Amino acid sequence: MNEITLINYQAHKRSVIKLAKTITSIIGRSDHGKSTIIRAIEFVRANRPNGTNFIRKGTNTTKVGIDKVTHIRTLTKNEYRIEGLAEPLKALKQAVPEQVTAALNLSEDNIQEQQGAIFLLQATPGKVAEKLSSLIDVEDAKATLSHVRNQRALLKDKYNIAKKGCESAEKAIQDLNQYIEIDKELTLIEQKRAKVNELKARATKLQQAIQTARKWSDRLSKMPDTSALEPAKEIVREYKAIMELDGKCRRIDRLIQLARTNEWHEEVDINIWLTEASGIKGLIGKHNTIKNLISSCTNLESKQIVLQQKIKKLESEKDKVMGETCPLCGKPQ
Repeated sequence: MNEITLINYQAHKRSVIKLAKTITSIIGRSDHGKSTIIRAIEFVRANRPNGTNFIRKGTNTTKVGIDKVTHIRTLTKNEYRIEGLAEPLKALKQAVPEQVTAALNLSEDNIQEQQGAIFLLQATPGKVAEKLSSLIDVEDAKATLSHVRNQRALLKDKYNIAKKGCESAEKAIQDLNQYIEIDKELTLIEQKRAKVNELKARATKLQQAIQTARKWSDRLSKMPDTSALEPAKEIVREYKAIMELDGKCRRIDRLIQLARTNEWHEEVDINIWLTEASGIKGLIGKHNTIKNLISSCTNLESKQIVLQQKIKKLESEKDKVMGETCPLCGKPQ
């Protein structure tokens, strides 16, 4: 505060008090308006006291100004004027417009009433702490700290939610990895199952081939031993001799033809030649029969050897397939 102006306020008709930058002392006789100045300051700062009893007698308007703020009270109105504002600010009951509070920048701590308790010295420890807190904005610090704590708790809750979400996501990823491994194992099992089915099909074909070969082997085993055909083989060795007889037979046939045409010679005994020719023809017939039999036996013997070779080959393939281990259980088949 730099200047206080009192107009028609209690004992003051018009008083202007200029305040020093250090200390201003107001000296005077009792009941001549010294305490009124303090009440006038409170009148402007807090819009107190109520009513109009403080208006100087014989007048109906009072004005108290502190620097650029003036509080005006009449019998019918209560308003403030701030230098620079065209319109007055109405004061309802004990309310003070915010613009006035901001322009004055005064609080109750700046006012020491007459015979009032000395500031902070006679206050309780609790009041002193509360006042100091308000002076150094501890309340704002407390509010800020409370806000920080609330924000911290909120962030902690969000962190816990995010942490649970991450844990759930990690568990889902682990489950997904397990499903992927299971899918790979199932794929391998399907591949092994396909291989097992292929081996089973091959084993079945081999078994059928072996059964067929054994069937033919049984049939061949029931046939007579080839050693029993030695006499026939001996006849084959006599084939050349028989062929010579065949030549004689042809000559006799020619003689017969000559005899029938009356072209033979008289010294030829027809009956002897006919008898010899008949015997030779019989031998030729037996020779042909034996020759066919030997050919059939030779073919059968060759087929038996081929079938036995096939049986050995099929049994070898079967032992190879059946000797492999099962791809599912690992046991030998």
